[in-house]
Amino acid sequence: MNASPIVLLLGESLYSESIAQALANRLKMNVVRVDPGLLEMKDCLKCLQPNLIVFNLGDPYSDRLVDLLNERKKIKLAGLDVANYHLILLTGHDYVIPTIKELVSTID
Repeated sequence: MNASPIVLLLGESLYSESIAQALANRLKMNVVRVDPGLLEMKDCLKCLQPNLIVFNLGDPYSDRLVDLLNERKKIKLAGLDVANYHLILLTGHDYVIPTIKELVSTID
């Protein structure tokens, strides 16, 4: 694990810019901004080994990131819903819910 957490920030929006600024101002945190169109995503992840990837939901590359959750369970994603000013955390953990009763319990 990295001594200083690495946050990989993909895409551009005013919302992501403010998050980048806020995180960069924290001590012992590295924020790396990358244009997702310029890099092969898997190579970037292998090289940087980020603790968190922040991206804009709905951007053309966002589907590839969500697909990575199936391949690399330890990846943590934070999707920015720019239209609604929400940050949605995504992980690769599987939850097996065999019955509706257990689904309702999980939702509660």
